[in-house]
Amino acid sequence: MTVPAPFGPGIKSCIRGTARFGNAPHARLKAGCYAWSPLYLYGETNGEWSVGCNMTGGVCTFFALVPKEEAAKAVLEFDFSKLGKVKCDLADVVARGRKSMVLPHTVRLELDKVEDLPDNPRPLETTNAEVSAVLPADGRFPVWQLRAVAMSGKIWRSGPICTGRHGKAMREITLFSDTERRPVAARVAADRVPDFAYALDPRDGARLPCLADRRYDALLGDYSTYADYTFGARHPRGFPEGCTRFEPEWVEEEGRKMLRFDGKGSRLTLPVEVVPHGAEYALELEIKPESATDQVLVRTPYVGGNDCGLDVTVQDGTVRVSHFGILIVPRHYDTGAQLKAGEWNTIRIAKRFERIECTVNGRSRSFGYDRRARRFAPVVIGGDNSPCPGIPQGAVPFKGLLRALRVTHFVED
Repeated sequence: MTVPAPFGPGIKSCIRGTARFGNAPHARLKAGCYAWSPLYLYGETNGEWSVGCNMTGGVCTFFALVPKEEAAKAVLEFDFSKLGKVKCDLADVVARGRKSMVLPHTVRLELDKVEDLPDNPRPLETTNAEVSAVLPADGRFPVWQLRAVAMSGKIWRSGPICTGRHGKAMREITLFSDTERRPVAARVAADRVPDFAYALDPRDGARLPCLADRRYDALLGDYSTYADYTFGARHPRGFPEGCTRFEPEWVEEEGRKMLRFDGKGSRLTLPVEVVPHGAEYALELEIKPESATDQVLVRTPYVGGNDCGLDVTVQDGTVRVSHFGILIVPRHYDTGAQLKAGEWNTIRIAKRFERIECTVNGRSRSFGYDRRARRFAPVVIGGDNSPCPGIPQGAVPFKGLLRALRVTHFVED
């Protein structure tokens, strides 16, 4: 669980509640066992656990230990003071790998299927042994290492064990070399170049799965693990005016699932690793704005509170791109492309070294720049119109629909 501080007006940071499993009589609840873990278990009576959470802007970690034969029907139910009852269908987590839920007062519940936790094996007590195991991995190209620990404490380590092999096709990409202090060309395996296409499916709750690698899932809302820089304990801020929720709403139009942004505070957060600092990339999205008034579409805020990298806004009905370099001196570029209100618009921002290309509904325009961006925090789509040199005065957060999102690290000519 993740929650920003302060924990809502008039609400204490420490809350108490209960937890219970349904359809899983042999399931158990276990705290994270970390010294700093703010989730506490106060005992269990007749299958009901007394739970306490110290909500101070951190993450409360716990484990639901469910036998495999019961996991397909298992349900986990929480009943917290101030938050009310929460029902989690663990079968969805088993089937989909992970799921997110947003609770009242900006509390977020993350559910992950965990199969690769470190184990504490029992001693073999022999000098010769054969050990076999099935090792699942979330990534496409896992790397393993075999370690043997003697009773004396001596450790033997094998070389890297790579079970996945990349294809023969090669691709040339441009990377920034910190050694040469300039962009250089590099040939890499084509299937290793990140291409993050996101699936929009409400069954995943408050997240968009990354089809290439689930580690890069996009998160609905801006108060989770990747957004504590803005709404965490160190930078407590309340909701924007008129905003009550940060996550966009799931809707359906023309038989497709999509997200509706309310124009007050709802936003989508991409993990910081999705957009590279030292390589080229392209961001693509399809949106249907309710109006073409001045509004904020995309921001790349810096951890210190300043914008950095790219901002994409709408000013006087046209799409504008701002780039923030190392000196935090913004450069603003007007694409001249009109944003069509009430219609679907395709926007593609290709960020190269010393050149930015913006394509709106098939119309492209290129701009040059001379300063690399500083390292920035996660990319935020919609939902933040706080003052900044790159944000037009009087601009509002994006209000409308989003039905497609993609980030690729290979920029075609």
